[in-house]
Amino acid sequence: KAQLPSQATIAEIIGVPPDPERAAVIIDKGQVDGVLPGHAVVDAQGLFGQVVNVSNSTSWVILITDREHAIPARNNRTGVRMIVGGIGVPDRLVLEDLPASTDLQKGDLIETSGLGGRFPPGYPVGSVATVEATQDSPYLQASLEPTAALLKVGHVLVIAPAAIDNEGANLGDMVSNAAEDAD
Repeated sequence: KAQLPSQATIAEIIGVPPDPERAAVIIDKGQVDGVLPGHAVVDAQGLFGQVVNVSNSTSWVILITDREHAIPARNNRTGVRMIVGGIGVPDRLVLEDLPASTDLQKGDLIETSGLGGRFPPGYPVGSVATVEATQDSPYLQASLEPTAALLKVGHVLVIAPAAIDNEGANLGDMVSNAAEDAD
C-alpha cells in the first residue's frame, strides 16, 4: 500500500472487446472518473496494462501481453534494464533485443523500471520462464510468465502518470539527484 501513488482509481473489468487481434479489457471507469489514455493499470500481483481509449464512463485497457505493448523494465536481481514485449499470447511475454552476454536466469523477477514515467517503478511484470542463447544470434531468446492475473482478476487499479511523477519517480529529478550525488 505504501508504494501506491495517491492518485489511483479502483476499476472493475466489465467486458472484453470483440477484437481477436487485441489483448484488452473494458473497465467501468472513464473520463468522468479522471481516467485518461496512457494511465498505467495494475492488479494485486503486478503490472496489468495501460489505458488506450476512454469514453465518459468506460475505458479500454490493453494488456501487457498485447502485440503492440512494450514496457521499460529491469531485472530485480541484477538491475539490468530491458524492454518487455507482448506477443499476443495470454501467458507469455518476451524480452526484446537483449544482448547474449546479459546475466539472466530462469526465475529472475522482471519489474517496471519507471523509465519514461508511464509505469511506476518496482511493479512486477513477470518471471523469466525460458532463456536460450544461440550461436546464430547476438541476442538472447527469453520469455516471461506475467505475474498479473490477466485472465482471472475482476478489479484493477488505474494510476495516472502525474501521480507517478508526484511520488518521486520523475526521471528528470532522478537524473539531477544522481548528478548532484556524483559531485
